[in-house]
Amino acid sequence: MTLLQLFFPIATIALSVACFACWKTNKPLREKAKEEARIVSERAAKEVAEGREKDRRNNFRKELYSDLEQIIATPDMLVDHRYGSPFRGTGYRWKHLAEFILRVKNMKDQHDTITYLDRKLLKQSEMIRDLQLNQRDIMKALQMGNPVE
Repeated sequence: MTLLQLFFPIATIALSVACFACWKTNKPLREKAKEEARIVSERAAKEVAEGREKDRRNNFRKELYSDLEQIIATPDMLVDHRYGSPFRGTGYRWKHLAEFILRVKNMKDQHDTITYLDRKLLKQSEMIRDLQLNQRDIMKALQMGNPVE
C-alpha cells in the first residue's frame, strides 16, 4: 500500500467528520435564519393583504358613491322590477330611500323661500311690537280719562 492509497480514505473520513461538525454547529444559525426569513415573508404577506383590503374598501366606496349619484340623478332606478312583486313596475323597491331622494331633490330653491319667510317674520314681529306699544298707550290714556286720538 502506498501513501496515496492510505491518504485518500483517511482524508475522506476527516472531511466527512469536519462537514458533520460544521453542520452540527451551524444548526442554530440555520434555524435562526429560517425564522427570520419566515417573519419577513409573513410581514410582507400581511402588508400585501392589508393593501388588497384597503384597495377593496376604496373601490367599494367609489362604486357605492357612483351608484348613489346615479340613483339620485334618476330615482326611477328604484322602481321595483322583481317578478311576483305586487308593485312591479309601479312602486319603489326601497320606498323610504326613494321618498327621501325625491324630497331632497325638490328642495333646491327652499333656501330662498326660507330667507324670504324669515324676513317676513321679522317685519311682522316688529309690527306686532309697535301695535302692542300703541295698545298700551291707548289703555293708559283710557284709564286716565283723557280723550283718545
